[in-house]
Amino acid sequence: WREAAALNHLVMEALASADVPAVAFPPSAAVIAAGGQAAAWDLSPLGAALEAGLLPVIYGDVVFDRTLGGTILSTEDLFAHLVPVLRPARILLAGLEAGVWADYPACTRLVPEITPANYAQLAMVLGESHATDVTGGMASKVRLALDWAQAVPGLEVRIFSASPPGSLLSALLGEALGTRITAAISTGSS
Repeated sequence: WREAAALNHLVMEALASADVPAVAFPPSAAVIAAGGQAAAWDLSPLGAALEAGLLPVIYGDVVFDRTLGGTILSTEDLFAHLVPVLRPARILLAGLEAGVWADYPACTRLVPEITPANYAQLAMVLGESHATDVTGGMASKVRLALDWAQAVPGLEVRIFSASPPGSLLSALLGEALGTRITAAISTGSS
């Protein structure tokens, strides 16, 4: 989790240096889980941030769990709870990898787009992340992102690296970074 905490810090610093009005929402302070899934979350502060024109930054965290005592909820677990409620147009999943690799661990061929039409073909080559943890790695991240895209018409999910300077701002401004995941029929562009 040190790596994730360092990335969260990097994200917030990069957003601040780009004058993006972002606010972190630590799940440990607001989410209650049950059986390893988000069960209760007062979203009124998050809604107020959105109404005020602020960018909410959500990330994986350890939270209290009614059944288990405590559990780790990944960013994707949290989005699974948020997506049906907020119905976003775009989700940016900033990480260390440049996107989804077709040839992990060689990392020479980035997958530009994943849709229901090409998912089955890619599912067999999707590798886990470099440091696969309890969140399931890249294969799980892609499957969940595709589920969200199918649940919310028009939703675009981007998996990209937050490491290069300026990448977060570029992604926020709509630049086509990393891998695009949608439920749409691929047009060949990303």
